[in-house]
Amino acid sequence: MKCAKESNVDISKGCWVYSFDENKIFRAEKEGNKLHAYEDGKVIGTFKYSFNKILWIHYDEKYTANWREKELDLTRAMQGFVFP
Repeated sequence: MKCAKESNVDISKGCWVYSFDENKIFRAEKEGNKLHAYEDGKVIGTFKYSFNKILWIHYDEKYTANWREKELDLTRAMQGFVFP
């Protein structure tokens, strides 16, 4: 991924969230059924999911996010990405 190379981020190590809108990669940490994204040590986004893998498509699963203080329902927008 070009953005990762430009930012000197090794996406094979650790957990990361990519923002298409901002074209930036953010460090992330998993906590139960939540994934928190950080910028400058502060939480800027939290993804909540009801399946055991975030962003995995299942017909009866729910996905929501709070990104920079905006509440988003991602259930219908998901494209099938899988993150640990």
